[in-house]
Amino acid sequence: MMLSEAQAEHSALAQRHLVEQIEAAGGWLSFEQFMELALYAPGLGYYSGGAQKLGKGGDFTTAPEISSLFGRCVALQSADVLRALHAPRILEIGAGTGSNFRFYSTVQAGASAEPSREMLKIARNKTRPDGMALVQSCAESLPFESNSFDAALATLVLCSVKSPQQSLSELRRVVKTGGTIVLLEHVRPGGLLGPVFDLLNFISVPLFDDHINRRTAAAARAVGLQTIQVEKHMLGIMNLIVCRV
Repeated sequence: MMLSEAQAEHSALAQRHLVEQIEAAGGWLSFEQFMELALYAPGLGYYSGGAQKLGKGGDFTTAPEISSLFGRCVALQSADVLRALHAPRILEIGAGTGSNFRFYSTVQAGASAEPSREMLKIARNKTRPDGMALVQSCAESLPFESNSFDAALATLVLCSVKSPQQSLSELRRVVKTGGTIVLLEHVRPGGLLGPVFDLLNFISVPLFDDHINRRTAAAARAVGLQTIQVEKHMLGIMNLIVCRV
């Protein structure tokens, strides 16, 4: 794909920024630090730079956006989750383009957090409850006071965050004691598929920044959450995990 003049200029600026940061660090950055800069450097990163990613003019999309079949499957699960969350104030992390907004109650209040500025621009044009605020934030560092929400929701988020443990710890912090945290995630399946996903993870991480072999239920328990329900779907690849704070 040929780059436009503006895209080429932006790419050159981003590359120059990366080189400067590497030189400032003494000539070496860890892969984690490099990807953090490449994806989220203010105004320059892949997600934070403002260029179009979604749709025909973009170069990136998520499975629910590109596949109507998978999108419908996720939508059905999300609808069930939100119907079950009878909470006055709810937090959704990784809200993306607002695909879950249609399932919220019209009187729902709380916040939808998403690190990508571009995705938030799309989400702002979708109908959502008046009480739901849009906030640009990563899951590992939520800009909310402790005990701010009665419940929280994440849909296909913890596979791509830098630290699922820190993200889950933040959810535990901002949700009140006794509150519910619901996670709809693809995880490492059991049985013979597990080692297969371990191998595929060596491909999915560098190509898509997507960890397909994470043990999310175990990670939730490790940060002190009580897992009260784990529903396994699609041969155990998709899990609906309900936690209590």
